[in-house]
Amino acid sequence: MSEVEWLYLWADVQPGEPSAEVSVPTVEDTVTEPEESTRIQQTDLDDAEGPQDGPEFTGRVTGAP
Repeated sequence: MSEVEWLYLWADVQPGEPSAEVSVPTVEDTVTEPEESTRIQQTDLDDAEGPQDGPEFTGRVTGAP
């Protein structure tokens, strides 16, 4: 995994549901690494005061289903 500066991601969490599953496609490489994870932080770009950081979401990288 590498760092990505900007990524636009939409997810639909239904009212009353505590969570939703989001898949982020990745490309397999040949580098032997420890378990990898991902971190996504919401940013509100429409705020009149400028970009505002929102909730942070984390997950783990798993093999293909």
